[in-house]
Amino acid sequence: MPTIDRPNKDALIKAVDIFLDTMRPLFIECLHLAPGATVQVVLQQSLKGSSADSLDRNLRRGTDLESTIEVSFFEALAEKYWEDIFSKRFGGDKRVLRKFRRISWARNKASHPPHLRDLDEELTRGSLNHIAYVLKKIRAWEEHQAVVRLNETLGGSTWASAEIDRDARRKAEQRAQEADAALSDAEVRARIAESAIRQAQEQAQSSEIARIKFEELAIAAGAAKLEAEELAQGREHARREAEKQATRAEAAQLEAERIAQAAVAELGKLERRAKETQTQLHLAESRKPESAAPSPGTKDGIRKNGKSLPFARKTTKYEYWLIGEIMSGNISRSKLSQYAGDTRIDGRLVHYVQAASSDMSPEAWNNYLARRHETLIRRSTVGARPRQVLRNNICQVVSH
Repeated sequence: MPTIDRPNKDALIKAVDIFLDTMRPLFIECLHLAPGATVQVVLQQSLKGSSADSLDRNLRRGTDLESTIEVSFFEALAEKYWEDIFSKRFGGDKRVLRKFRRISWARNKASHPPHLRDLDEELTRGSLNHIAYVLKKIRAWEEHQAVVRLNETLGGSTWASAEIDRDARRKAEQRAQEADAALSDAEVRARIAESAIRQAQEQAQSSEIARIKFEELAIAAGAAKLEAEELAQGREHARREAEKQATRAEAAQLEAERIAQAAVAELGKLERRAKETQTQLHLAESRKPESAAPSPGTKDGIRKNGKSLPFARKTTKYEYWLIGEIMSGNISRSKLSQYAGDTRIDGRLVHYVQAASSDMSPEAWNNYLARRHETLIRRSTVGARPRQVLRNNICQVVSH
């Protein structure tokens, strides 16, 4: 089969291959900066429609991620992440987005030309110019020159001269754009520096405010410490005073107890004296004659010099006389026990005769006499007032 001469198509296919080999690594590098887990995820999230379908087919073929990127993906990816990533890489020139579209269209033309026909020269030259323009934007100088040489092989000095003019114009425009970009970058850096200065000033002010607040807190803490120390000293002084008062109160209590004991002892002495006086009084009264005394012919129990006593044996006076006689020894226990079983014994004498004739010990007998004597004294009104006065005086001493 004879070889068919298609210089335009061959030149465009070579230029597209150079373009893909240069742009694919650039886009992979840029997409690493895009928000997403991986470059593959970013690609899947960014492409829509037929582009997304092409990506899925390429991934299923198992080729490397860089080879899955097609020319038709460039415009969509660059436009989606233009402000965040690609604007800086292309000098802010958004015309490259239209260049991507035209290069993709030209690539489709080269891949599917009419049967046995070459591409239109004007279409081919325009596509090569678009490819060279984009390569120059990313400063891929060797690739740019390779595309320019492909364009020159198509012939035509007029085109070459026009291309030189256009190239010079593009260079001038590029320098202007670079200058604008540099100016924009400078303005951005200036704004960033100004913002940093404001933040530093605000932080300095915040630090000064914090320092003042810290000093105020330190002063307040010092004042609180002094107040706490004063309170502690006051509590210590109050504790010492309380201890002194407790010591004085204890001493006063001991003194009061001593006075009370002395008063109780004195009261005992007075009571004993009152008992002695009461006994003597009753003995004296028992010796006085009574109009109610029984006649000499009444029953006799214990006689005094052979005569009946001048009072009835059921009276208190008789018991006072009887216990006085017993305690003074005039009537012994043995004499009383002789009347046990005597029917003539009656009145209060019966109790003493029964006690004397019982088997109680001498000590128990004496205790019996003492309790009877105390009982008689308690029942008597004689001596009650002196004892009450003494008890009142003791209570007053203890309360003070």
